[in-house]
Amino acid sequence: MKQPNNLQVAVFLVLFAIGVSAAYSLYTATGEPASLVTGLAALLVALFAAAAIQVANQWEKAVVLHLGRYKGLFGPGVFTIVPLVETVAYWIDTRIITTSFTAEKPSRRTRSRSTSRRSSSGGSSIPNGQPSSSRTTGRPSAGRHRRLSAR
Repeated sequence: MKQPNNLQVAVFLVLFAIGVSAAYSLYTATGEPASLVTGLAALLVALFAAAAIQVANQWEKAVVLHLGRYKGLFGPGVFTIVPLVETVAYWIDTRIITTSFTAEKPSRRTRSRSTSRRSSSGGSSIPNGQPSSSRTTGRPSAGRHRRLSAR
């Protein structure tokens, strides 16, 4: 889960401060403990409003689900969701990540197969010592294997 962003914190603090000041003014005017209910309602409204506001960074996109079904891909920027009904399932990072690697030498098997043997009399590319059935496919016939180990 992502950390709350500055916009969510600011919305929460402003709405909660307005609610608490309304509850305090109601309490001082009437003297009834019903202002406690007003303060709790202000807290719930502030939490709901702060949870509805989402911010995707410039390199992010958010996958939003509405009751578990795909709703859309949102971002980058500010977008809103309905808390408890819609959820952000994934935050997708769209930055390009590079990986360094070094060039490797090809293995002996790769090098030996990439070179073709030619017979000394002409330009035929058929390997020496193979039966005529392999001339059409260019591969050794079944059951015939060359040993690649050094002797």
